[in-house]
Amino acid sequence: MCAPPPPPAKPIQTVISRLVPKATVQQVQVMPSVHCQRVYGVKVSTGASLVLVVPPPPMVKLLRSERASVISEAAVLRWLAGKTVETPLLHEEITEPEVSLRPSSPIATSESGTTSHSDVAVQELRALVPTLISHTAASNELGLEYNLVKPTIGMPIPELSPPLSPSERRTIDFQIGQLYRQLCEHVSPTGRFGPAFAVLPTCAPSPATDPMKPARRDITARLMESRGVHSWTMAFHSMLEAVLRDGEDMQVMLGYSAIRRQFKRFEHVLDGIKTPRLVAVDVGKDVNTLVFRKRSSGEDSSLIEDRPRGRLQDADRRGSDASSEVGDEYDTGSDSGDSTALALQHDDGVVMAGMKDWSNFIFGDPLFALNIGREPSGDFLAGFNGDSNNRHTIMSMFSSDLIEDKERAHVRLLLYDCYHTITHIARTYFRPQKDINERELEARKRLNTILAQLDALDDAGARRGRRPSGESSPAKKRSKSGESSE
Repeated sequence: MCAPPPPPAKPIQTVISRLVPKATVQQVQVMPSVHCQRVYGVKVSTGASLVLVVPPPPMVKLLRSERASVISEAAVLRWLAGKTVETPLLHEEITEPEVSLRPSSPIATSESGTTSHSDVAVQELRALVPTLISHTAASNELGLEYNLVKPTIGMPIPELSPPLSPSERRTIDFQIGQLYRQLCEHVSPTGRFGPAFAVLPTCAPSPATDPMKPARRDITARLMESRGVHSWTMAFHSMLEAVLRDGEDMQVMLGYSAIRRQFKRFEHVLDGIKTPRLVAVDVGKDVNTLVFRKRSSGEDSSLIEDRPRGRLQDADRRGSDASSEVGDEYDTGSDSGDSTALALQHDDGVVMAGMKDWSNFIFGDPLFALNIGREPSGDFLAGFNGDSNNRHTIMSMFSSDLIEDKERAHVRLLLYDCYHTITHIARTYFRPQKDINERELEARKRLNTILAQLDALDDAGARRGRRPSGESSPAKKRSKSGESSE
C-alpha cells in the first residue's frame, strides 16, 4: 500500500461542486489504499461520504498490470451497475446498456414489476458494490484521471476493534465465498479473456500510442485496443510475460528460462477454459474485505419488507432473515449518509459488506484468484460451493459447476500461483519496503517449491513415475528378495 500526499482541497471542491450541485466539501482525509492509487475520503454538506480515487504520483514505479487501475475500477463498477445474471452470447459483441451514474439511481430495475431470479441476484450483489458517480480522464480540474465513488459501509478486517472472533471469521469467510461465486457468475459481454480494463467498455478513450514505435507499445495499450483476446491461454501468457518483463526491467534475479519452459510445457492445460468469468483477483484479502458488526449484541436489526430472499440468505445456515437500512445500529467506521441496505443478519452480528478495492479484475478462470491458491478456508469454499453442511477442501472447489476442465485444475493452480508469486517478488523491487528481505526470501522459497512441483509432473499433468496402488518399487522388490543392488 502507498501513502498519498495531502489532498488538493480546492480542486476537489471544484469537482464535487460540479458533480453534486449545492454541496460543499466539509472534510477531506487521506485513506489507505489496497494497491497504489491515492484515495481520499470526502465528506460533503449533504451528509454523504464519498471516495475520490486518483492514480499514484508519476515517481511511483508500477508493474505493467497496475498501470490501468483507475480505469479498471471504473469499468468494473460501471458494468456491474447495469448487469443482470444471464446467459451471455459468447464470442459475440453486444451493446453495453446506458447506465445513469447518479447516486440516487437504482442499479437494476425489473420492467415487468415482478421479481425474477436474475433480479434477486442483482439485488443481493447491489448492496456489496460501490456506486460509481463519475469517471473522468486527465483533462479536468485535478489534472488527473479520477473516480468519484459512493462506497459501501464497513471497514477492512485489520481495522476492526475488537478483532474477529473465530466464529465471526467463519461467518465472514463463508460470505466472501458467496460473493466470489456471484461475481464469477458474470461472464465477459464479448466472450473475450483478459484484464477487465481491456475487455469492458470504458468511460474514456484508449491511451494514445506512438505510431513510430508499434513494436514497443505497452501491453496495456495493446490489450485495450484489442478488447482482450479469444483464449484464456493467450490472456494468461500475456499477463505472465508482462510480469516477467517487469522483473527483467528491474534486473530481478529469477529463473526466467525455467519459468517460461514450464509454461510452454503446460500451456495446453489452459485451453480447457472456454468461459471468461469475472475474477476478483484480490477477493478474500483481509485488507480488501469490508465488514461491519452490531454495536450491541442485544440490539435487533429491522427486517427488509420488500426484498425477496435469495441465495445468499438461503445458502448461509449461520444467518437468519435480513436487516433493512443500516443506520446507527452498526459501527461502520464512518458516516455513510444513506447507508446501504444489506439483506443479511447473522446470529453473531457480523456481516461482510463487500470489497474496498474493485480495480484488480480479469475475465478468465475462477481458480486464478490469489486466495484460491493460498489454502482458502473451508468456510470460503463452502460459500463458493453454496453448501455449509459438508466439510470443504480445495478439491471440493474443483467439483463446482463454475470450474471447467476439473481433471487438470491442479496444474492450472500451480501456474497461477507461480504468476502471483512472481508478481509479489517483482513488486518488492518496484516499491521496496522495510521488510523486503524477509518477504522476498519467503516468496522465492514458494516459487522454488512451485517450480519443483511442476517439474515433478509429466506433460499430461500426472506425477512422474506414479505406479498403481499397492505396487512396490523395483528397489523394494530387490531388497525383499535379497538381490544385490549392483
